[in-house]
Amino acid sequence: MSENQRNIEIFKNQPCPMCGKNEATFTEYEIEDPYAETIFILSLKCEACGYKKADLEMEKSSGPAEYTLKVENIEDLNIRVIKSGECELKIPRLGLSVDSTMNGEYFVSNVEGVLSRFRKQLEFLKEGEDDSKIRKRIKNIIKKIDKVIAGEEEMTLTLSDKSGNSAIISEKVKVKKL
Repeated sequence: MSENQRNIEIFKNQPCPMCGKNEATFTEYEIEDPYAETIFILSLKCEACGYKKADLEMEKSSGPAEYTLKVENIEDLNIRVIKSGECELKIPRLGLSVDSTMNGEYFVSNVEGVLSRFRKQLEFLKEGEDDSKIRKRIKNIIKKIDKVIAGEEEMTLTLSDKSGNSAIISEKVKVKKL
């Protein structure tokens, strides 16, 4: 289904969970993912207080779980990663993590896309960093990311999601129910 053909539902003048005013707009649409089937994209924006929240829900959630994937080669970079806003993501080998905050970022990507997101953020941090030791540490993490993408290093990716709306779609993944 193309973006223009999506059935987008918009509900205006909804109560805002932050300020309580009936000035929030709730939007919902679905995407069909070839690996995870139907995923609902949800967003809320309040015109009164500026509160925003966006997340995703999987139609076929497997419940709260922790997904662990050992990335061993270039082919593993294509493995589908679905991260809800309530999901904690960790890559211990690289010292990288994203916690499960209330307004966390959601995405549907692959392992390479996850690494590219981190790389882009690290490049941004590196450019603004004055401390040479910290800049060097950031450069080393970027080099490790590049080596994983080139298939020269292995790493482990872990998603931990109590909402049950995240997943790593692969035969290789180890799933532990939470």
